[in-house]
Amino acid sequence: MSGQIPLNDDECVMDARRFKPSSIGKSITISSGNTPEILGKFTNRKFKITGTVSSPQYINVDRGTTNMGAGLVAGFVFVKSSNFMNSPYTTVFLESDVQGDIYTEDRKVQVDAHTDELKQAVVQQISEKTNSTTNDSLMQQVRVLTREDNADYSLYKTDSSIVEDISRVFPVFFFLVAALVCMTTMVRMVNEERAQIGILKSLGYSTPSAIKELHNLLI
Repeated sequence: MSGQIPLNDDECVMDARRFKPSSIGKSITISSGNTPEILGKFTNRKFKITGTVSSPQYINVDRGTTNMGAGLVAGFVFVKSSNFMNSPYTTVFLESDVQGDIYTEDRKVQVDAHTDELKQAVVQQISEKTNSTTNDSLMQQVRVLTREDNADYSLYKTDSSIVEDISRVFPVFFFLVAALVCMTTMVRMVNEERAQIGILKSLGYSTPSAIKELHNLLI
């Protein structure tokens, strides 16, 4: 969103919703109040902010919850992977080639098919690396999550549905308002111009002709 991507291990980028571009150039430090286990995972504990970014993992304003601190995530920070000491990868983000509109049943069916296939591939990789034959237990350890499992993604779907429902109601609402205005105008015209209508009717005008003539007189 602003600045640049980190080039060095002691640099980071911050959540654009939580930090403004004015934060670029400043530094943040991993609190010494963290447990030794957490502190021991990092090669650096102080990082210079080089930019602000957005992430598709966070669509909504909320950043989620945590079992640390006050229990709420204020924002996210991205650092180079080389900052983590001997930490195995526990999460992988993949982009599929599934086509079609989001939130549709057809797309969901395609994604589910890829999900099962992906899970089998991951289990096979783990089995080969660990020489494990307990595929059943590995299948339980491995979790494949789709965008549907992202709370922000699901909430966005709900919000979109609400807007769609409102878009159906508004035309009806405006039609009723327009009808009410027309009826009010017509009733007022009849009440205020009753004498003129009577004169026109006595002269032989039909009701539609009298209304048309009265309209021309008012204009």
